[in-house]
Order: sequence, then structure tokens, then C-alpha cells
Amino acid sequence: MYSDARLIGNDTTVKTDICIIGSGPAGITLASELLNSGLNTTILESGDDKHTQFGNDLNKGSLSGMLNQATDEVRARQVGGTANHWIVKMASNTGNGFRFVPLQAMDFDSWPVSKADIDPYYQKVHQLFKLGPFAYNDPDVWKADTDGPTLTNDGISSGIFSFCSTHYFTRQIPDLIKDSPTHTLYKNATVRELQVSPDGKQVIAAKVVTPEGKEFRVEAKQFILAAGGFGVPQLLLNSKSANHPNGLGNNQDVVGRYYIDHSLILHGYFQVESKLLEKLKFYDMRDVNGVSVIGSIGLPETVKQQHSLQNLEAMLFPKPGVRDYNAFKSAQEFAWALQGKPMSLPLWKNTWNVIKGLPYLMHIAYQKFAKGMIIMPGLATGGWSHLSTQELQRRYQIIELIGMTEQKANPNNRVTLSDTLDPLGIPRIRVHMEPDDADIPSILATEQRLVTGLQASGFGEFHSYNGQDGKQLNYYTRTCHHLMGTARMGNDPATSVVDADCKLHGIDNCYIASSAVFPSGGYANPTMTILALSLRLANRLKQLSGVQVAEPT
Repeated sequence: MYSDARLIGNDTTVKTDICIIGSGPAGITLASELLNSGLNTTILESGDDKHTQFGNDLNKGSLSGMLNQATDEVRARQVGGTANHWIVKMASNTGNGFRFVPLQAMDFDSWPVSKADIDPYYQKVHQLFKLGPFAYNDPDVWKADTDGPTLTNDGISSGIFSFCSTHYFTRQIPDLIKDSPTHTLYKNATVRELQVSPDGKQVIAAKVVTPEGKEFRVEAKQFILAAGGFGVPQLLLNSKSANHPNGLGNNQDVVGRYYIDHSLILHGYFQVESKLLEKLKFYDMRDVNGVSVIGSIGLPETVKQQHSLQNLEAMLFPKPGVRDYNAFKSAQEFAWALQGKPMSLPLWKNTWNVIKGLPYLMHIAYQKFAKGMIIMPGLATGGWSHLSTQELQRRYQIIELIGMTEQKANPNNRVTLSDTLDPLGIPRIRVHMEPDDADIPSILATEQRLVTGLQASGFGEFHSYNGQDGKQLNYYTRTCHHLMGTARMGNDPATSVVDADCKLHGIDNCYIASSAVFPSGGYANPTMTILALSLRLANRLKQLSGVQVAEPT
């Protein structure tokens, strides 16, 4: 059932078997896996059903280094968490979703578990969220009525992103919890700190505060932190005690360190002919048997490992000619400036680009608002593969290469607590990130190999947006808001926060369900791996509680 924490009496104690802190995709999925276990489960959500200004204010923090997206813009305190932010328009007008893809085997080199350990849970994710066959290593499965993965050759390989709908996390699973006799989700319940036993080896209670300042406790046998890559370290660092003076799980000063994300890189563009686009429809957003997918390109794992290259996967998007595309991008910059965001080009340059491309901008505005047509394929929309050859030729003259890349883990990139308090008296976070020296050379080397492989498949001259001196990159976004690594998994407590079961080192009953535990992030959007780890953790919790478990195969 649902309950509003503001209705609970001050200094009340709620007792339960399982306490899950956070109701985003990780927490809500973990809770759903416990629905038939008979375990009393309490979910504590800091926000409400919908976005609130108060919840948004709690997310505010400070940034330094390369970061430029405010912390309150990349977090979501409401039921469903950041699933409420997913904006990709899935194929066949089936709503909003987000990219799902598993980590590759090489990404697990720094993990205390292997891809083989997680694959059964990836497959279960596919079953639960109706994502079709678990066939990321066999893109031909997703060929449908296209020519298939035509860009696969000796130098490059083709891959697939699938897309999962937001409604599972914002409506469907929350509705199941509303009807559950064993589960209670408390809204407006912010956990200020975790209280430990006198010996410091167990969490005995979560101390909760409501927006009005009312306080109560939740006592549980097991605690799971599912508050995201920023919320988890914030809570751990604020949970200080005699046994843990620097914060829970932080006796080795690791909590909050090794913050990683993904960067989106604008690599450049190729001049293309419409007959080539006809062969590339596999790489558009399409519906294949009810599953939205898009093709991608990257380097074979063996090549990345042989040359010590960080993981990167790229996508291809048709665009109009250079003049018109520049006008579109400058018009976007003006729109973003109205939201208070800085322009990447000088004002005069953006103004001149818009003036030169004004006829094109007027044309696509008419196409968009009068006819509902897709105006610019990109990260959040597709559909160009349904166009006729003549329409492809009329609309698109170039094809842009955009990559999503791994960031190397660095202990100096971190989340800490500031001296500024939020309205509930909790220290706000301070986030610092700088690019690693190895990032830029690796990205540019990968770019060159991708270009060579694409030209071997018929692409023409490449126009790079990036400096080939290895000293600069054209970032679309420096981070993708994939908040990872801040409570990393490992066998050594000196360099990690949780073990292979996602349990805090030295704490008997506290676990983390979040991308915060990722030691590395590959290129993959983290949500699919978050869900796989949450399902794995649910099985572990049931085993500890004496509930019979059928392991996925």
C-alpha cells in the first residue's frame, strides 16, 4: 500500500523485515521481486508521486571541474525516480523509454563478479520488461525488414540498443505495490541517517524526516540503499557514529570516490548519398516484434583490449546539409540560453547561422507543427528509415557519428558533503569531476578506427569535429547523468565499499542497489545492469530470510 509519511506520529517506530531506501528503478524493481516472498517490506521515498519543488530543492548541490549540469537536474525525488526523466521517443509511438544494453565481458575486468554471473539476471530483465530475445551479440535477430547490420566488417562490429518503457517504473510496478498486503511505500520520507548497533556491525534503524520536520524511525532486519549514485554516498557520509566517524562504510575513505559517468562525443560527419542510407536502416530506431531497437557500431572487444582502448559505442544519425544543420544547432542554443544554459558558440556566430538557415528552419517548423513529421533524427527520436528514397535524398545530405564513451575511474572524482544544509538539515552534496588524461587519446584513436571501418563499408570523406592533436574533444555532453562508482564493488575494503553481493564491507545487514556500486561503466547506459543486480540482490535477501529461491538460468 501507499502511505504519506506526514501522517505518521512524531517519534513513531515502524518495524519491518526489509527497508528499501529509494523507489527509483532499482528500489521499485527490488521491491517487486519480494512481493510474493511473505516478507514485510517498507519502501521510503523522499519525494511524492509527482515532481515537487521541495523534493527538487533537496537535490541541489555544488559542482566543480568539468561538470555543468546542476545536481537537481540529474536526480528525481519521486516514485519511479529518474525513469520520470526518460525522454527517448520509442518506435511506433509507444511512449517514452531509455536505452538498455548489457555491459560487455571486458567491462567486468575490474569487478568481483563476471558477466557470466550476471547474464542470467540480464535475461530475467528481458523477460520481466518484455524486451524480446536476449541477443545483443547476434544483431541479425533484429534485422526485420532492413538489410541488417551492413556495417560489420574486419574493423568494426554492429550492436543493438533496446528500449524499455518508463511506465513499468512509474505506473505498473507502483500499482502492484499499492495493492500489496506486505509492502508499504511511504512518500515524503527522507532518510537523514542510518543508526548502527553499539558494535557498529549492523544497521538497526533508518532515521526519517518529513518535509515538515517530523521525525520517525524504521527498524528492519535488512536495509537496502537504492537512492542513486549521488543519494547513496550522501546518506552513507551523513551516517556518522563512534564506530564510523567518517560515515558508514567509509573507514577507508572510499565512499563517494571514483565517481564515473559517460560522455557523449560529437565525432563528426560523412557526406552520404541516399542509396547508402537505404542500406543503413538497421541503425534507425525501429519496432521489431513490439520491441524498440536501434543499431550501433563499435570496435570488436578483441581490438579494444589489444590496444587498451576505453569502451565506446557510436550511433549514426542522418542530418541535412551543413548550413541547415548548423542553423538548427544554433536555434537549439538560443532555446537553451533561454533556460539559463551557456552557449558553446559566440552570440554572433549563432545569430549568423540562424539567418543563413532561416528558410530551412521555417520549413521544418511547418513540417513539425502542421504535419507532425520528425524533423531531426537524434538520440531521443528516430523514424527516418520509413521514408522513401526520394524523401531521404531531399532531407539528408550528411550522416553524423555520435559516440557514448567510458570514463576511467579516478579516486579524485568524488561526491562529498558540503557545509551547506538543505531544508531538512542534511548536508548538501559537492561533486567534482575532471577528465582523465587517458580519456582523450583513447577516444580519438577509437574515432579513427571507426572512420576507417565505415569508409571500408562505402562511407566517403569524414569531417571530424575534434582536434586531431589529441588535446581536445567536441562534447555533446560531458556527462550523461549516469551516476556511477561512488560506492564501488570489490573484494578489498581498502578500495571498495561493498562486496560481490553488494553488501557494505563490515556491516552485516546493509546493501546497495544502485549504479553507485559499479567499478566501471563501459559505454552502456547503466539501468539494465542496475536492474540485473537488483534482481540478484532480491534473491540473496530471500535466501537470507529462509525463502526458497529459484535461481535464473
